[in-house]
Amino acid sequence: MIATTPANSATGVAPCSGTTCRATITVQFDKCMTTATAQSFTTGIWDGTAFQPATVSVTSAWSTNAYLNDTLTLSLSWVRFPENSQIQWTLATTNITDDSGNALAASVVQTFTTGWVTPAFAWADTGQTGCYYYDGTAWTADSACLQSYAVGNTSYPQGEDAHYADKPQARSYTASSPGGNDIVTDNVTGLVWKTCSEGQTGSNCQGSGNSGNNYNATTMSWYAAMNQCAALNAASYAGRTDWRLPTSMELETLPNLGTSSPAIDVAYFPATVYSSYWSSSTYASNVSTAWNVSFTSGNSFSSSKTTNLYVRCVSSGPSFVAVPYTDNGDGTVTDSRTNLRWQKCSNNLSGTSCSSGTATQLSWVNAIAYCESLNLGSFGNSTAWRLPSKNELVSIVDRSRSSPAIDTAAFPATVPGLYWSSSTYVSSVSNAWNVNFDYGNTLSNAKTASTSVRCVSDGP
Repeated sequence: MIATTPANSATGVAPCSGTTCRATITVQFDKCMTTATAQSFTTGIWDGTAFQPATVSVTSAWSTNAYLNDTLTLSLSWVRFPENSQIQWTLATTNITDDSGNALAASVVQTFTTGWVTPAFAWADTGQTGCYYYDGTAWTADSACLQSYAVGNTSYPQGEDAHYADKPQARSYTASSPGGNDIVTDNVTGLVWKTCSEGQTGSNCQGSGNSGNNYNATTMSWYAAMNQCAALNAASYAGRTDWRLPTSMELETLPNLGTSSPAIDVAYFPATVYSSYWSSSTYASNVSTAWNVSFTSGNSFSSSKTTNLYVRCVSSGPSFVAVPYTDNGDGTVTDSRTNLRWQKCSNNLSGTSCSSGTATQLSWVNAIAYCESLNLGSFGNSTAWRLPSKNELVSIVDRSRSSPAIDTAAFPATVPGLYWSSSTYVSSVSNAWNVNFDYGNTLSNAKTASTSVRCVSDGP
């Protein structure tokens, strides 16, 4: 053996490579090899203490270059390596011989660590259509979104999530059943989802003779979830062979914040369990845990990889971008994926590195008022600023980093803590959604609490 890709001990390895973007490992030899025999290949994923066995199906193929140095390409059924994971692989000496019958002297054991990808897809609206205002005593529903906020003797402008319908884009799905297999295409992100959670069957995902509210949906560990989605490829489910466990950011696109239990578009994803679903993304600060999204309300957090959670599989081609942000030189930053223009500095900070001023924290209604009255950028007031929705705010999270979990070149001096979104937490309307830029998780907070603020606009 003379070379491997990824190289031994490599870091920041892309989760997939090639025009079809697949998780592959190549091993190059300095001899012409016997290519008619199967190889013995095993993998493990580091959990902070040991490499945990991660059984994965592998397809092998040999190729020969002009110098007769044979290369073995091992394609893993996972389709993509999990993000932020140290992977150990072993190629046993079994059936590795050159054409003279000389066997590989020793098993090949190597490790590499994967990096993260910046998703290139656009984001849709949260699905929240109702508004809420404070009548001096309690938060009250306002389905027509006509009321302004009145706290004591002070009135606040309209400016919550539902006042800006279909921002950045309207939610849009297409359901289909190729070959009798039910799938849903997200017309905004381009992601193709399996309609049912794993374990469920039938066009309504309820099967027949099932009881309980999960309709036979299956829970499993993170390691098992990786292989569960990969198994769909052997059967060419819906005629596709790129099924995989979604990344954390892909899974974040699904919650519908206008509803709860489950917080998802049930017309397209029936019988979704209002509980947590696995992503393929390992948590940056604790590799024994991975990101998941709860479809009870739509919050995201990490759990031990040995925990049994639900699974929904996704299928898609590559959707990555290197650097999505452009600094406009006027205190604003444009995201090419959503075409949103962001306030570069947190509220009350300014300057090229956002080092002037003192960042202040505001209550939810004051955060809305601040953004609605903001005058920033070379286009002045030609485009209204607003407090971003939860989806808009999540779209600039970077979970490869922590404290803060954001691209600090684009957004310097970001506070590693909570930032307000304009989205009400419908399970308890006195709360609104926050994004925590310490680690990148989402959670609700009382609207009377004070957190940081970054405003957004549609740009000129």
